[in-house]
Amino acid sequence: MIRDWFSHGKSEKENPWELELEEDDPWTQERPMKVVRTPRDLTRQPDDTSPPTYINTQSHWWDGSQIYGSDTGTQEKVRSREDGKLVAGLDGLPPKELISQASEEPGFWIGLALMQTIFMLEHNAICDRLRAEYPSWSDDALFDHARLINAALLAKIYTVEWTTAILGHPTLQIGMRANWWGVAGERIHKLLGRISPSEVLSGIPGS
Repeated sequence: MIRDWFSHGKSEKENPWELELEEDDPWTQERPMKVVRTPRDLTRQPDDTSPPTYINTQSHWWDGSQIYGSDTGTQEKVRSREDGKLVAGLDGLPPKELISQASEEPGFWIGLALMQTIFMLEHNAICDRLRAEYPSWSDDALFDHARLINAALLAKIYTVEWTTAILGHPTLQIGMRANWWGVAGERIHKLLGRISPSEVLSGIPGS
């Protein structure tokens, strides 16, 4: 079981953000509230004056890294080394030690575990089909092809099904139009053009 697809790594404990709280705030821990900062991008040059940047410790989820890992070491933990398949118990679930390890990672939650399990089982089902069609393929060949097919399936579901479903929702339509045309809206833009240099007011076109 692999961690979430997006992580900046462990936060720096030094120099946290400090938030003052009202007297009646129900916060039960140390006051002021301390929020650790996102780790800095250590690849930046000291004289770089551009906006702050942060590094993702994971590869993008379209490569299936939430199932297969972002590095060789993690990948080896989930591979069974038999017929290209991923490790699964007799109950069809990932081994408890992998779930336990993943649950300690930032961003992990039960929904992620369920989706990872589904696509882990999908990978193994793909391996069975490939093995039937190409019995001479090695464990690596079966694994690599099954991973490619599984990653393509993830991308297809996201692009063709999930995205098209959410784009038609009225709430998203309002949000997207506000983001594009600004608070003033499309009608004002077409009548008067940009009424402000602010993208919040006049949107993106011409900014």
